[in-house]
Amino acid sequence: MKNKTAIWIVILILLLIGVYLYFTRNNDDENTIVANDVACALDTKLCADGSYVSRNGPSCLFDTCPIPETVTSPVVDDQTFYPADIYK
Repeated sequence: MKNKTAIWIVILILLLIGVYLYFTRNNDDENTIVANDVACALDTKLCADGSYVSRNGPSCLFDTCPIPETVTSPVVDDQTFYPADIYK
C-alpha cells in the first residue's frame, strides 16, 4: 500500500514539474524581441484606383499602388466630325 502511494506522489511531482517547465519556457520565447522584428503603423494609403495599401518591410514604407488600367475610346476614323458638316 505504501509503494502505491509513493509511486503516485512521484508521478504527481513529475507532472507538476513538467507543467511548470512547459509554461515557463513558452513565456520566455514569446517575450523575446528579435533584432529584425519591426512594428509598422497600421495606417493605409488610398490609391488612384480606389484600393488601399499598407506599410510593409523593415523601413515601413507603403506598398506601391497598382497601376490603374487606362480606358481608351475606340477610334472610328482619323477625321474630326463637326455637326455643321451634315448640312454642307
